[in-house]
Amino acid sequence: MNNYGNTPGVSVGNYVQEGNYNLLYLNTLGNWVTLTTIPAAQWPADQTAWVYTLPTNLPIQPNFTNFKVQHSGAGVCAHNNQASNKARTLKLNLHTVSVDAGLNQTSCSGEEVVLNGSTSGSTFNWTPGDYNTLSPTVSPNSTTTYTLTSSQTFAGETPQNMNWNQVYVTCQASDNVTVNVSQKPSVHPEDFALCSNDPFPTLDAGSVPVAYEWKFSSLTAPTITVGYGQYLNTNAHGYGSYKLTVWGANSCSNTCIYNVFPDPSTQLNSDFSFSTYSPVGQNYSTISMTSNEINADVHYWNIAISNSSGQYISSVEAYLGANSTYNSGNLPEDQYYLLTHGVQAQPCNEWTFTSKLTYPSSGMPPRRRGHEAGETIELPEDKINELIAGIETGTLGESQEVDFSIYPNPANND
Repeated sequence: MNNYGNTPGVSVGNYVQEGNYNLLYLNTLGNWVTLTTIPAAQWPADQTAWVYTLPTNLPIQPNFTNFKVQHSGAGVCAHNNQASNKARTLKLNLHTVSVDAGLNQTSCSGEEVVLNGSTSGSTFNWTPGDYNTLSPTVSPNSTTTYTLTSSQTFAGETPQNMNWNQVYVTCQASDNVTVNVSQKPSVHPEDFALCSNDPFPTLDAGSVPVAYEWKFSSLTAPTITVGYGQYLNTNAHGYGSYKLTVWGANSCSNTCIYNVFPDPSTQLNSDFSFSTYSPVGQNYSTISMTSNEINADVHYWNIAISNSSGQYISSVEAYLGANSTYNSGNLPEDQYYLLTHGVQAQPCNEWTFTSKLTYPSSGMPPRRRGHEAGETIELPEDKINELIAGIETGTLGESQEVDFSIYPNPANND
């Protein structure tokens, strides 16, 4: 696209401060025509330049002495010893700036599109976006028209060696290109945090798309394609990420991820550390236990009589509450104890337990006949079920002779 939007400007040395300055042009018929008149008193305050924007498609003869500035007015005026009515002729060549914004394009919403502009001008700019490169990358979400504008300034000539310092012309042109945008089908990603007894969900991609593809991946399995329909039952694949790709009738596609994973409340760590203290000659011991699980809502602590085989024989004491530490004193020494810690958190409220064997003594521990003192013991499933039942009912789930106590402050239960 070419544009003859030309802007000549004139810089002046000395000038007459009375009368008027007239800008005239020589038309194609050979006649001088006044374009504009400016009173000398209104000349720019800095006395350096008078800028006038030419009308579009002005009928002048290219490369001829086609403009003149004439000073006229009453009174005695002189300008470099010349009569004030003396005309100064200017030669102003016609220039053009070519601009091409490229061909219209199509895309899907949000996708990258490279605009392909070209120009003979020295400066250029795209709008909207204010890009200063000829090939910007855009990502419109709806149909958008982009305009490339370019300009260049050319110097004119002063063939009569006048006092006018410079004549110049700035040419500007613009061109438009439209990116027609089609909308992608909508997707609705979702995360599923499951408790142990929750069923695996059936994922629904919606009925609007015309084509579907499901891919499954996990930490222990490579990515595989598992379906091509609107619905996907995740029971056959289990925990992991399900990537959905859908296509609309306009061939635009969209993707999203569904994550299916164990709820964090089912992943608590019931492990704990403990220490024992048995003063010499006192015949009793103190046991201190500590858990580092900060996400538990409830802690369960239990000390039970045991043997070298790590058998859970009978409970000595227990605690249920929010405390992640538990201290117990006045326990007979030279006795095997099975220490058990359980944790639970919302929303799943599932218990997990860890048990460890200890033998507090002020003397030498007995020769090993089964499990070592301090060794982690895996409780039988029936015993775990008894503990859970005891917690829920307020007893230990054993004989009525065993007391189950909830201490308000186990740290002071020495």
